[in-house]
This record gives sequence, C-alpha cells and structure tokens, in this order.
Amino acid sequence: MIKKHYNFIKKYIEINLQTAMEYKTNFILQSIFMILNNTLFVIFWYFLFQNIDNINGWRLNNLMLLFGLSALSYGFLSFFLGNWLRIHKIIYDGELDFYLSLPKNELLHLLISKSNFSGFGDILFGMIIFFITQDINFTNILLFMLFSITGAIIWLSLIIIISSLTFFLETQKELFICFKI
Repeated sequence: MIKKHYNFIKKYIEINLQTAMEYKTNFILQSIFMILNNTLFVIFWYFLFQNIDNINGWRLNNLMLLFGLSALSYGFLSFFLGNWLRIHKIIYDGELDFYLSLPKNELLHLLISKSNFSGFGDILFGMIIFFITQDINFTNILLFMLFSITGAIIWLSLIIIISSLTFFLETQKELFICFKI
C-alpha cells in the first residue's frame, strides 16, 4: 500500500518537475524572486535589530530561525503539494469530481496534482537562512528538519479543515437563496 502511494507521488513529482523544466526561465525567475522577496524581510529585521538589542527577549538569531522554519515549511507544501491553498476553490468550482472519479486517494491526488514552483525558492531560502544564522551540528539540522515538517503538517491540517467548510458554507448559501433569507 505504501509502495503504491510512494510510486504515485514520485510519478507526480517527476511530472511536475518536467513541467517546471519546460519553462526553465519561469522556474528560475520564480525561485529567484521568492528568495529576493524573503531577503527583503531579512534586511528589514536586520536594520531594526541594529538599533534595538531585543524585542521582548527575541533576538535577530531567534527571528531568523523562526523565519527559516516557516519558509521551509511553506516551501515544502507549495512545491510538493501545490494545491494546498486551492482546496476551497477546487471544491467551490466543482473540480473535486475529477479526483473523486479516480481510484487513487482523493486528498493526496488533489494535493500533489499541482506544484507551485516559487516554493522551491522558499525551500532554498529557509535552508540558507538556517545555515547562515544558526550553529551547524547534526542535532540542530535534525531538529530544524523535524520542526519544518511538523510545521508543514500543522499548516496543511488547518487548511484542510478550513477548506472543508466550503461544503457546509455552499449548502448554507443555497438555503439562503431558496428561502430568500
């Protein structure tokens, strides 16, 4: 069972990477501009902490660790599970039928069927920030990866729960229209 899912995921990642490489310039530019976007935030915080030693106990190093964790978590989700922020739109537009009609795990298929290539820039940025601002040892790297994956799981879980409300809210809208409430 796990091997079937692994092969399915691997095949979709290959297809998504082939799509990205079809438009190499676009892929590279999206990644570069995502790194640039995140770097501007780092520059802002760097200059702020030049004038202030800490903010409620937080130092620049702590903030960069948090920023690296969130960028890496977001990047994992965006690059590998590109539809994670579009679940509600897929439900609302009726595109969920496509995934329900196939013999694969519907949620997994929905999530991996698209890749957001700017997520690769977030992955790179998160790793670069970690390696620049933190002490590098095996334990720290392991914890950083563990917390990044945990953060991604928490974000994904919340988005799935919130997006699932689309079913309920859509039926409520129909009720309001029927009864002219």
